[in-house]
Parts: sequence; structure tokens; C-alpha cells
Amino acid sequence: MPRFLFLIILGFSLLTQGCLSGDKKGEGPWDPESIYFDYRVNGNEEDSLITVLLHFRQGDEEGDAFKLPDPASVMLDGQVVAGDSSKMGGYYYEVQLPLSSFSGHHKILFTGLNGKKYEEEFDFQPISIIRPAGNMLRNDSIVFEFAGLKPEDYLRVLMTDTTFPGLGINRLDTVRNGLLIIPAVDVAGLVPGPVQIMFTREFEKPLENATKSGGRLLITYRLIREFILKD
Repeated sequence: MPRFLFLIILGFSLLTQGCLSGDKKGEGPWDPESIYFDYRVNGNEEDSLITVLLHFRQGDEEGDAFKLPDPASVMLDGQVVAGDSSKMGGYYYEVQLPLSSFSGHHKILFTGLNGKKYEEEFDFQPISIIRPAGNMLRNDSIVFEFAGLKPEDYLRVLMTDTTFPGLGINRLDTVRNGLLIIPAVDVAGLVPGPVQIMFTREFEKPLENATKSGGRLLITYRLIREFILKD
């Protein structure tokens, strides 16, 4: 039941993003400086894959996504990224790579119609749980220890039990020196039994090298754990 509920929440979230993105299959704008770069890197522990999804939009982040006309192109780490389209997602450029080989430094290179190049570099580091919580007791705090985070970092925590609707936990938490503590007062609000928790790290920044319209890079990585909460 918890996993089913999580999949519904996650699927609805992704569907909403796609429907609201305004993506349409079309030709690019004549003005090269009106292109908005929308770069997203998504992954989760269960899939063992990283998806790099690139949209080129007209004007801003809400603009229509379009197909790059020749000879414009985009490359990831020296390899051309192929374009595709869908009725829901519009036109996009996507590549999937193994998580095991994706850690480290990467570069996205966009070349416009006029031959002007825009490079964007980023580092990717997956997170992992190196010390799972021990006994899950309803009146105790729960402590998780992570690897792959900065000394002070942030994770969105979504924790649900089998009740529907359940209050659960859904918030952005601070992780210090790899430790995340969920206080006993929050745990007490959950119903004993199967509990699922999703940790999401999101990193978003404006692009350093972009057109006058700008751009953004969003990196998202998720972990999911299940456990039994006892009284």
C-alpha cells in the first residue's frame, strides 16, 4: 500500500509538470538570443539510470519547446544528444546513462544556428544511506546518515504510513555532516505498521553560459526506503 501510494504521488507530480510545461512540437525562434535552455538531470536509486533531459524553449521557462533546426545541435560530454517528441512532452533531447558511470564532471555544449557555442559544466554525485535507521519506535527520533552530501545540505523528506489520507511528513530538512534527524514528535504522528520514506535532493541554479533569455539546470536524485514502525 505505501509503495502504491508513493507511485501515485510521484506519477501525478511528473504528469502535472509535463502538462504545465507548455511543450509543443515546433520550429525554433529566428532570434538565437530568445532561446531559453531548460536542462534537467534526474535519477533514483532503484532505476540505476540517470536521465539527462534537455528542452529548448521560446523566451523563458514557460515557453514552447521546439526542435533545433540544422545545423544547431547539443552535446553531452562530446556526444550528440538526439531529439525526439511526444504528444504530452513536446520536443525534447534525452539520453540515459548508467548511474554507476555518471558520477563526476560533465559538460553540455549547445551550438546555435549562427555557430555560437554555449558550454555548461556541472558535477553529479549520487547520495546513499550509509547508516539506516535502527529500531523504528513511534516514541523515538529516527536518525539516517548519508554519503554524497555537503557538510550542510538539504533533502525533501516525504514519509507516509498506510492510512489514507494520512498526515505523514512532507518537508525540506537540513542535513548536517551527513546526519538527518526526524524528531520523535513527528514520528509520533504516524500510524504503527508499514511506513515508506522518500528522500529527494534537488539542486537548481541559473546557467552560467546562456543566451539573453537565460536558462536553468535542475538536478534531482531520489532514494526510497521501507520499514516497520512499532509502538
